[in-house]
Amino acid sequence: MSKSEILELFYSKVYFSFSFKKKDGTLRYAMGTVDQDFISEYWKPTDSGGYEEPEDIIRYFDVDALAWRSFRVDSFIQVED
Repeated sequence: MSKSEILELFYSKVYFSFSFKKKDGTLRYAMGTVDQDFISEYWKPTDSGGYEEPEDIIRYFDVDALAWRSFRVDSFIQVED
């Protein structure tokens, strides 16, 4: 699945549960959002950061950990129902 296809799934929901394989081979289940309207102002990225996301990485806001996380596109497994 491509990065744009994964992001399309993520942007179709306010919150989403999904899984991916970590570098050590274990599965990670996460609950996240990419919807800026539902992320507190405290956690929103600033325009001054100058961060350019690599093409093989997807960032999301982990709603359980209240922190930004990322994973490699090729490690994505699925969005959970």
